[in-house]
Amino acid sequence: MNSIVLRIRSVYGSLSKVNRNIADYFIHNLDDVAQETAQEIAKKSNTSPASVIRFAKKMGFAGLEDLKDSMLTEEEEVEENPIVFDPIVNEGDSFDVMSQKIQVIMENSTKDLFYQLDMEKLSEAINFVKHATTIYAFGIGSSSLPAYDLAQKFNRINKTTHFNFDTHLTSVLLNNARKTDVLIVFSYTGRSREPIYATEIAQSKGVPVIAITGDRESRLAKLADVSIGIPENEPLIRVGEITSKINSMIVADLIYLGVVQPHLSSYQKILHETKDIAKRYRE
Repeated sequence: MNSIVLRIRSVYGSLSKVNRNIADYFIHNLDDVAQETAQEIAKKSNTSPASVIRFAKKMGFAGLEDLKDSMLTEEEEVEENPIVFDPIVNEGDSFDVMSQKIQVIMENSTKDLFYQLDMEKLSEAINFVKHATTIYAFGIGSSSLPAYDLAQKFNRINKTTHFNFDTHLTSVLLNNARKTDVLIVFSYTGRSREPIYATEIAQSKGVPVIAITGDRESRLAKLADVSIGIPENEPLIRVGEITSKINSMIVADLIYLGVVQPHLSSYQKILHETKDIAKRYRE
C-alpha cells in the first residue's frame, strides 16, 4: 500500500480541498479503505461517493475497486515491517528511538522523491544549466543550503555560479544577468517573497528560471520555466527542516551530475587541481 501513499503525497499540494479530505483519510486509514465502499469513505471524509470515485481516477486508477485491488495486491507482495511507530519526535523518546524515527522518515521521503520525480523536467533543467554562461543559485533559510552547495560544486569545475546569503545582493547581481544565464531557485513552500522577487527580476531580463519546490501550485512554480517538485510531506511548522532540505540537496546533486557526467574526463583535471589546493589547508 506504500506506493498508493507515495502517489497521493506526490500530488497532494495540487489537490482541491475535497480531494485533500479524501487523501487525508486514505493516508491515515489505508487498512480500513481496503474494506470500505465509496459511500463509507465519503461519509468518513465528509465528501460524496462521486468525489471518492473521481479521486481514485485522479490517482490513475479505473475506479475505487481498481485502487483497492492494487492495494491488496501490493500488501501480499510486500513484507510487513516489524517496527511500527509514530515518526514524529516526542519529548519522551530515547536517542535510539529518535534515530530509528529519523531513519524511517528519511527512507520514506527519499522513496517519495524518486517515485514522483519528473525526469523530463529534470532533463530540461540540466540542459538549461549545461548551456548557461553564468548560473545564479538562490535560496533563503534552509533552502539556501542546497543553493550554496550547488554553487560550490559548479564553481569548482569552472562553471561561474553566483550565490550569496545576502538575498539583496543576489537580487542586484540578477539585474545584470543575460538571456544566456540561468537562475536556480530553491523554496519548499514556493510562497516566500524573496525567491519570487528574484524570479521576477530574472524573467524581466529574459533569464530562464528553474524552481525546486514542494508546492506545484505555488506562484513560484507557475512563474518558473521549469518546476521540479519535491515531496510536500513536511509540515510548515517544523521542529527543523529535515526531509525538504535533503530532497532539495538530492535534486541539486542530480542537476550537477547531469551537467558533469557527459564531460567527466575533461573535468577530472580541474577536480584534481582543486582537491590539491584544498589539501594544502590540511597540511
